[in-house]
Formats: sequence, structure tokens, C-alpha cells
Amino acid sequence: MRIRIVVILIVVVVLTIATSLWAAESGQIVAWGYNSHEQCVVPSGSDFVDIASGNYHGLAIKSDGSLVAWGWNVDGQCDVPAGNGFVDVAGGYARTIALKSDGSLVAWGRNDKGQCDVPTGNDFIDIAGAGFHSLALKSDGSLVA
Repeated sequence: MRIRIVVILIVVVVLTIATSLWAAESGQIVAWGYNSHEQCVVPSGSDFVDIASGNYHGLAIKSDGSLVAWGWNVDGQCDVPAGNGFVDVAGGYARTIALKSDGSLVAWGRNDKGQCDVPTGNDFIDIAGAGFHSLALKSDGSLVA
């Protein structure tokens, strides 16, 4: 059992690294690499201002502050909330976290380990996502995990 878990973790890490996203100066998204769940089939358009990726899904913020997601949607990680006002987005394993312009956080997708239970407050200025956890930077310089 222990060997199987290690092998699965190595495969997940390799597959995550094997997909890359790039935002061209024109605002278009380009993706390449491992495409098992259509994570490299990017949305068309030229009004994207930021990108991020989860393990098998891609994320982008459009110039109007709305979010777009694509790829593997097994736990709803690509079911982005409606509306505008998003300024940053990050992905993890089967979940997504976003920072809104008012400094608040929102997350959706897999939450079996509390990954989407975001802290309250409106003083967040940056976020990062990883496999099963997220980090947020507050305006006073402190970190929340």
C-alpha cells in the first residue's frame, strides 16, 4: 500500500508539471503538455489578464474581472462563480481559490480536507494554491494557511 501511494503521488506531481500555461502580450492563452483532461484546450479570446493552473484544470481572469476555467471538473473546480471583481486566482488539486477586488477570498471544488474553508476578512492581497492547501498574504504582511 505504501509503495502504491508513493507512486500515485509521483505521477500526480509529474502530470501537474507536464502542463504549462502562458499568456501572450496579446491577451491570448497558450497551453502545451499533458492533456489528459483537456487542460490544454484553452478558451479563445484576447482579453485575458492573468492565468493559473490547478492539477488538471486551467484558470484565467478576463479584463472585466470575470473568471474562466477549463479542464477536469470532477469536484466543481471549474464551476466559477458569476460576476466580476476578481483580481487573482490559484488552483490546487480539484479546487480553485480566488481573490476579489474587495480583498476577500472565495474557493470552490473539492473540500474534503477543508481546502475551500477560506478565512474571513477583506484584507488579503495575494494568494497561492498547492495540492491540498492554500496560502494568503494579508495587507499587514502576515500569512494565513
